[in-house]
Amino acid sequence: MSNHLTWRALSRADIPALVRLLDQSERVDETSEHYDVADLADEFDDETLDLAIDSVAVFDGPDLVGMGVVRARGVVRNVHVVELWGTVQPSHRGEGVGRGIFARQLHRAAALHAERHPDVIGRVVVRPYDHCPDHVQLVKAAGLTPLRHWFDMERDLSDPLPDVPAPGPGLDVVGYDAGRDEELRLAYNAAFAGNFGAVEQDRDGWAQWFTGSRAFRADLSRLVLHGERVVGFLLSYFYEADTTADGRREAWIGQVGTIPDFRRQGIGTTLIGQALHAYRKAGFSRAVLDVDGESDIGGLGIYSRLGFRVARKRTSFVRTLPTR
Repeated sequence: MSNHLTWRALSRADIPALVRLLDQSERVDETSEHYDVADLADEFDDETLDLAIDSVAVFDGPDLVGMGVVRARGVVRNVHVVELWGTVQPSHRGEGVGRGIFARQLHRAAALHAERHPDVIGRVVVRPYDHCPDHVQLVKAAGLTPLRHWFDMERDLSDPLPDVPAPGPGLDVVGYDAGRDEELRLAYNAAFAGNFGAVEQDRDGWAQWFTGSRAFRADLSRLVLHGERVVGFLLSYFYEADTTADGRREAWIGQVGTIPDFRRQGIGTTLIGQALHAYRKAGFSRAVLDVDGESDIGGLGIYSRLGFRVARKRTSFVRTLPTR
């Protein structure tokens, strides 16, 4: 590793440099993940993130050439999930920068787990893209093991759209209603309880990353009611940085789910079908999402039948941290 590099924590003043670094990495890695200044400001505003100890930045002179962040969000029940996110400028790869960042992240992840939730199992998670072999090898070399596959899927909205089945008996599809937001949060937690990788959301996390997110599109989100009860939902998002990068307006299906008692009634298919038509009418050119490839509710198959194709694949690599 070069000895002329400067290592320190990230700060809010680094956001413009971080936008440039992430753009440089994406151009090589082709992840289709783009960030602007406002996106990263939102990330840094997360109250669960302490940049001084949960981040690392690497500088070559004035240039930011590598970064890493350690994040742990949501309510902890039986497993404390700690996620690692980072990248290295392509011109500085193969010099040991990535190894140094990752070693610091793993050390911080273990310390964070010991500080916050030592009485439950910890799970350190990294999700490199399969088509980025250097990242995959870095994670493997550190002893993390593959556990789960995830798929980024896309659908061209200029292609013929599927017919939308009517909701089942006693079910009504309505627009998002802010007055039902707390009920929706609880329905989300019920729908994803026990799903691998899902983290129960408290009010603060929900407000920041879900319906309170700057990217949330309330007008393109739907609820399914049985009487006055929320039993299903589809939440939509639009990220301006993606359009700035490639000129295409992408509608993100962020979360779609049904509470357990109402599954196997076609609610998800109805919601997705309606969303695709709404997205095209609103001027979007593509619908995108990511899905757990081993989900026991069959998400990958549902999306494939509705015309989505796999664009990229990720693998979750994990390290288990013991209880105290």
